[in-house]
Amino acid sequence: MRRFVSLLLLTALLLALGGCIGGSGEKVTVYLMRPLDASQPVGSVEVEVKQRETPAKAAMRALVRPPQNSDDLRSPFADGVEVIAVEESDGVVTVRLSEKYLDMKGVALAEAESCTALTLCSIDGISGVELLVDGRPHPQGSKDVLSASGIVYEEIDGRSLEREITLYFCSSESGRLYTESRGVTMREGEPIERYVIDELIKGSSQSDYRKLLPSGLELLDAVRDGDICSLNFSAEFRELADGRVDDELNALISIANSIIASSSAEAVRFLVEGEPLYLGAPLYECGGADDPYSYAVFEVWLPSNDGEHVEPAKTVLPTDGMRGSDEMLIDCLINGPDGSGFFSPLPDGTRVLREVPSQDNYYIDFSAELVENISDAYPIDMALKCLVHTLYHNGYALRGLEVAVEGEDFRTVSANAEDIHPDFR
Repeated sequence: MRRFVSLLLLTALLLALGGCIGGSGEKVTVYLMRPLDASQPVGSVEVEVKQRETPAKAAMRALVRPPQNSDDLRSPFADGVEVIAVEESDGVVTVRLSEKYLDMKGVALAEAESCTALTLCSIDGISGVELLVDGRPHPQGSKDVLSASGIVYEEIDGRSLEREITLYFCSSESGRLYTESRGVTMREGEPIERYVIDELIKGSSQSDYRKLLPSGLELLDAVRDGDICSLNFSAEFRELADGRVDDELNALISIANSIIASSSAEAVRFLVEGEPLYLGAPLYECGGADDPYSYAVFEVWLPSNDGEHVEPAKTVLPTDGMRGSDEMLIDCLINGPDGSGFFSPLPDGTRVLREVPSQDNYYIDFSAELVENISDAYPIDMALKCLVHTLYHNGYALRGLEVAVEGEDFRTVSANAEDIHPDFR
């Protein structure tokens, strides 16, 4: 259960306990986070200002790395966040932080903002705080300029839980996926998927493991439907598709394997801002590049919305090393990417009786259902265009597709560029 507690009274109390002490041995009061099960979320500690150090710089130093006398208080900032510079102008302190700060989200980000504003605004002459990375505020931050009087701290009722999660990362040297166990402190009632994704975004503790997910990525929500977990990401997820196919696939497998290993889900679906990716195909556990049962990203061609053209859509299909990709692609168009027939342009019940791959004209003999069960939505010519373009654009440099039904010649279809939607020509 969530409730929002204004810190105005708490701020006044804390400011009354201590602030800036002028003169020799000057000190500042630094506000840090208490343990999750404490009655009050914030505590304070006195920090001495060193020579040639402003009170604001001393405060930020202690906020990121609390002094040894801070007892059970902890930094509100994540490990690895560094202070690049602290500048003051007209009562506003601008704190420039390292990129690691962008990995902080949700409650953790609120804690960092709250403690920093409470600390710096308790120093004489400071009324506002800016937290910047490369000159820009955190995209999920509450406001550009923080002040102690405007803090609203999000407190979550419920006890804290210690969980161990298993994360999958990709080695830069071998390209294979390896596991890394990591302990996380989560609050009861929060989805474990959010913690898994946050840790994957932070990256591996090993220097030779590639960071697979882009900084700034956010998991908007995670929804379970039986054994399948649907992960809805922010727009940054589309950056994966703009890179190398191998990196995209490794990132998808990294996410799916990590979620499956750390929760009770058996498969993962991917969405961006509510829109399904990869035609809604679920991704099951995969052992990585050295596993005989693996996955690959393919481009299948489907009817456009107007029904006049074909257009590409990415999907992820299992590869077991026993069948060629052509057989998998044909099955995908018959059964749909998720195996239920959804998005299938070929009629229900269609079976492949015989196929002869060729770099000239690929021959496929279908069962009678190809013509008997054709739907009004997709005429037979459109269904065959989807098939020939799917094979052609996935490495089969064929000029045409020879189609038979129950051994009788039926039709020859060419990979004609005019069939393709204008946006993809």
